[in-house]
Amino acid sequence: MVTLEIRDVPREVRDALAAQAEAQGQSFQAYLLELLETRARHGTDGGSPPTR
Repeated sequence: MVTLEIRDVPREVRDALAAQAEAQGQSFQAYLLELLETRARHGTDGGSPPTR
């Protein structure tokens, strides 16, 4: 695995994601990893992963 660092995340965004993680009974890290894995597999529209 690799380590990612995201800078300059607005506090409101961090707080909202942390609340979602807590509501799912997950750690913040586990929640974000699951979110990234889902987006990488399915893209933002539920279809193929985005190409850039």
